[in-house]
Amino acid sequence: MIKFETVSLKLTRFVYITRLNKLLMLALLSFIVVFTIYNLVAFSHLDIKNSMYGFTSDLINLIVIVTVFWVVQCSKLAKKAYVYVTIGLLLWIVGMTTDLLNEVVVQPG
Repeated sequence: MIKFETVSLKLTRFVYITRLNKLLMLALLSFIVVFTIYNLVAFSHLDIKNSMYGFTSDLINLIVIVTVFWVVQCSKLAKKAYVYVTIGLLLWIVGMTTDLLNEVVVQPG
């Protein structure tokens, strides 16, 4: 017999999420802030006017993915699914943050 997994997406659960979930969200926010500040300080800036469309689309993509990450942290998933989705979204957010900063700073060569 096939066992189906159920998903509960109640955003009111945010108040009751575990410390691990809160720690992951705080770690992600800290990473984005620290990585962005480092890149803005360490590398020379590009002219934002020339890459405004790329910057805007990358920013929208990052916001959507971070929102999906937040929803996953607030939902009840099976342990294995939760771990895989969380790791995948974290890696995706790291890549999207780098892609967003690619529109603002000169890449080191």
